[in-house]
Amino acid sequence: SRLNSQTRAVTAQDGTLYQHFNRIVFISQMSLNGFAAKHPHLRDKCRVCHNMMDSERIRLLAAQPPEKSYFTENTCLKLVTVARLEESQKAIGRCLLAAQTLFGQGLAFEWLFVGGASPADGALYKAFVKKPGLATHVFFAGSQQTPFPYMRPADVCCLSSRSAGLSKPMCEPMTAGTPVAAPPVVCIPE
Repeated sequence: SRLNSQTRAVTAQDGTLYQHFNRIVFISQMSLNGFAAKHPHLRDKCRVCHNMMDSERIRLLAAQPPEKSYFTENTCLKLVTVARLEESQKAIGRCLLAAQTLFGQGLAFEWLFVGGASPADGALYKAFVKKPGLATHVFFAGSQQTPFPYMRPADVCCLSSRSAGLSKPMCEPMTAGTPVAAPPVVCIPE
């Protein structure tokens, strides 16, 4: 099983607890299927309700200019990652390694990271970017009131999570008009 011992302990009684529910709602078909495989007697109670989004609001906010423009070149590939900048789940280091590879291959790009980071992770990421040349290609905008204006100017929104449901970070950039690149983890293919 891919579950660690703590998760197994916390979820050991799920079948007993959920049998008293009228409905059990999941944010993705893949999540429902995983639960139903473990608790087939509860499958008839299961439903999928994808994360709800106010698509019109996202489009309106994405059309606004960002508070600060980070992208400087019109001719380069513009990448954005919007996430809580932390390593254990979001694997931001994957993006930074990809940035290092792009730089090493001489490709013209700029990569903007939007989101807050813990002091430890933030220091780690900023130290990585100090490698020769990367500081002119990788930028950190920090936490923003709304990330959507930062998505719109990008060519691609890059996600790097180790696992995810059918997440808002996957759907929101597409709603804002920016394609998404993400690893095929959990529900991303869905």
